[in-house]
Amino acid sequence: MRSFIAIDLTPEIKTAIADIQNKLKNLFKASWTNPTNLHITMKFLGNINEKEKEEIVDMISSINQKQFTAKIANLDAFPSRTKAKILFFQVESSYLLEIYDFLQNNLKRTKLAIDDKPFKSHITIARIKKPLNIEKFIKEIKLESSFRADEITLFESVLTPQGPIYKNIFAKYLPE
Repeated sequence: MRSFIAIDLTPEIKTAIADIQNKLKNLFKASWTNPTNLHITMKFLGNINEKEKEEIVDMISSINQKQFTAKIANLDAFPSRTKAKILFFQVESSYLLEIYDFLQNNLKRTKLAIDDKPFKSHITIARIKKPLNIEKFIKEIKLESSFRADEITLFESVLTPQGPIYKNIFAKYLPE
């Protein structure tokens, strides 16, 4: 089962991002993230088996984190703004890094392969086939909003020709 751990977004944030995607669609070609799939990836796990899934559910269950507010910040791109291949919104909250560190440290104890890339909290909104300079778009696009993160979820990602379908496998509700 191809899977990842993420924080889902509120319907209001998904709608606001979808509105921005619609504006950008007129400016350049890209593979746009379906608004229902928008999220903050905390950890991509790749393919896991049933035993690993149970270990990950136990790990997520043990997260001791209260609900928190995350701020949607600037539009940005990987690997750079002048050679954009992935377009995303930055997300700001120190709690995201704390959750990431918890997951990273606990995954090291499992047999799952993990990467040591620095964590950059973001919401992917598009993938661009031909690298693009997005400097001019960044100044025009603003989404100054925040949302209450109240759940951490293990998702299954089923790849289809129409795009991925995300299935909620387990969600840990964060207390107030």
